[in-house]
Amino acid sequence: MSDDAKPAHHSEFVYSFRCGYRTNYETRRIREQSPCGLLCGVLDQQIGNEMRDDPSVGSAVIGAIKHYLYQTGQLLDLVLRRPDAKELLAIRLAPDTFDTGFHFAVAIQFAARALCLPSGGPVPEIVEPYNEDSLRSLYKEVTQGIDPVTTVDWNEKLLHIAGEAQLDQVTADYVVRFAYPNMLFHFTQAYAGLRHAGLHIGKAEFDGFHRY
Repeated sequence: MSDDAKPAHHSEFVYSFRCGYRTNYETRRIREQSPCGLLCGVLDQQIGNEMRDDPSVGSAVIGAIKHYLYQTGQLLDLVLRRPDAKELLAIRLAPDTFDTGFHFAVAIQFAARALCLPSGGPVPEIVEPYNEDSLRSLYKEVTQGIDPVTTVDWNEKLLHIAGEAQLDQVTADYVVRFAYPNMLFHFTQAYAGLRHAGLHIGKAEFDGFHRY
């Protein structure tokens, strides 16, 4: 959204995500009227009200995001400790998809998009080309960024971009139906790439609960 296209009056977050997952992150608060022309329109705030009225629901969602960020870091660490780490990170499930290492990076960053963005914290950029050190640094930075987050304003408006779609969501809807699922999607893609490469991993490494 260009500056001259910004609508005009209440406090909202705007997150601009241009050029796929690559460059130019911008998080800012604006005092403006919610625009009418966005793809999602004004979404029902019922889920936000429920999470506001029952703090245990919001706490469970925040806890799940932190848990799967930890699981992502554990699996990444398993890969980085191997002598063939570089080859494993370069695995692609299809020629036109991200490689496994970049899926790890995006999964980690989505934890920050889920919790740092609504709480006003920075969303770290993904260093490109990434390397083993930059992946470790990204995980550490995001973990430190979301660790203090225990609650957010579940009914606050979030304007953000998903690919080429402009979305207007309340925080609860944004976290539960967009950011968290996308985090799990990219974590799953990284996991699938490693399994495709023959790495002996399973549900235990994915969810941290199973034992075989």
